[in-house]
Amino acid sequence: MSEKESLLISERVVPFLINNNPGYIQFSKNKRGNYEWNHIEKTGNHSFASFLVHLKGEELPNLKFLFVTNEDNEIAKVELAVNGQFFKKELKVHESSAAWVDLPKQKFGEYKYKLYDENGNLIKE
Repeated sequence: MSEKESLLISERVVPFLINNNPGYIQFSKNKRGNYEWNHIEKTGNHSFASFLVHLKGEELPNLKFLFVTNEDNEIAKVELAVNGQFFKKELKVHESSAAWVDLPKQKFGEYKYKLYDENGNLIKE
């Protein structure tokens, strides 16, 4: 990323694990050019979590799905359906990881997903 591109980014999203629980924190750039946190979200006692992240700045796409896993995760693939449009995302099994899906700009959304293990078996619909 160039210095010019870096200056244009008004938000940062950071996935994390806290006590092995998936979460993320969102920062926005203030008038002085420093980042301040404005949103934090986490789950409890889950090896896999999904979050719908809304970016308020100029970044595109401004809507993302974030998947965060810990070392107990057994989900290898997610199939996400958004208003009839399908997205697939591979995940690391038994590793802490984060994966993003950039979503198209839309006024509303219906979100459904299917989760699969590393052998391709459906875990959850």
